[in-house]
Amino acid sequence: MISFTQHLQEAKNTHITHLEDDIFLTGYDGAMNSIRFAKEVLNAFSSKSTTQLNVSVKWDGAPAIFAGINPENGKFFVGTKGVFNKNPKLNYTKADIQKNHSGGLVQRLTYCLDYLPELNIKGIIQGDMLFVDTDVTEQKIDGKSYLTFTPNTITYAVEKGTPLAREISSAKMGIVWHTSYNGKNIESLAASPGVNSASLRRSRKVWFDDAQLKNLAGTVTFTKTESNNIEKALVAAEQYANNLKGFLNFLSRNEELRTYLEMYVNAMVKIGSTELTIDTFRSFVEDKEMARINKLKQQAAIDRGMEKVDGLKKSIQYYSSALNAMFTLHKTLRDVKMMVMRKLDTISSFGHFVKTDNGFRVTGAEGFVIGDVDGKTVKLVDRLEFSRINFTAAKNWI
Repeated sequence: MISFTQHLQEAKNTHITHLEDDIFLTGYDGAMNSIRFAKEVLNAFSSKSTTQLNVSVKWDGAPAIFAGINPENGKFFVGTKGVFNKNPKLNYTKADIQKNHSGGLVQRLTYCLDYLPELNIKGIIQGDMLFVDTDVTEQKIDGKSYLTFTPNTITYAVEKGTPLAREISSAKMGIVWHTSYNGKNIESLAASPGVNSASLRRSRKVWFDDAQLKNLAGTVTFTKTESNNIEKALVAAEQYANNLKGFLNFLSRNEELRTYLEMYVNAMVKIGSTELTIDTFRSFVEDKEMARINKLKQQAAIDRGMEKVDGLKKSIQYYSSALNAMFTLHKTLRDVKMMVMRKLDTISSFGHFVKTDNGFRVTGAEGFVIGDVDGKTVKLVDRLEFSRINFTAAKNWI
């Protein structure tokens, strides 16, 4: 069975990589790590699985909230990511909030200071704020009445009349906890993914949950066809990775080319595409370099810039076969990720919607984070659906 109580130690500012992007960053080992994660998630749907994974939901909440006891003085505080500033913004009183913050953050943090002490938090924990009472509205979607709130991009909906809806309607605020911190002072805090929400005191004024999926095995299962499709895709991915071992390791050491690949993937997501090709990659690199060159004034610097562009174009052409194969590996891992995500989406107690000009459109959870007992983590995100939206979406709480 999956162990959902395993806490994986990581630094507080660790960046979690997309499952498919690990092939750019850590070479062949990254590719095989992504394939291993996908295999273990597939196995985790079996009641006979002995896989030990930590699977948590990425809630689309905002802002990030830190709350707990400052180990340096024993006082309760609330804050945002500013708690890790050189001069930490720790809010012990409403006067601190007014001094350290502005705009919508003042209201949100005031709610936190008023109501989170009732949870009797030990240590320091981090979560994503979902709502305050004034955010919760009643909406009809497809003829059904829901309580809804939109903390960021996703609109969460709970059918009226359910126990969950009654809990939310009576709460002053809602938050999902996902990270615990330990240390002798704020500067030395170390993060552990996961919060033991059972250790927190229940309060009618605060609806809260933790981000971990409580169970997979026996809850949902892949059909035989779905399992076969994933298994075939993973066999193909492993073959591509083995054939590309030398190139992937070279790429992990080539910071310039690796950085351009990461930028290129994000740029394609912004325009609504995940189709990676040599031609569009070459054009992207050339456009980026030419934009830099066009700002130069001295001819010698311009000439050096043009030489660099010519060298980059030749390198991309030289490695075109390997790059094409790597783009295919990237797509294969992305396809596997999407099949796994759609299955994980079926577990949620909340409806997920996106507001459109024509009402609400059904969507899935923002994504999932998967970690193993060795501390390795990857994230599963539908980048076209969420990452692209988040590049441009207005944040309601600001």
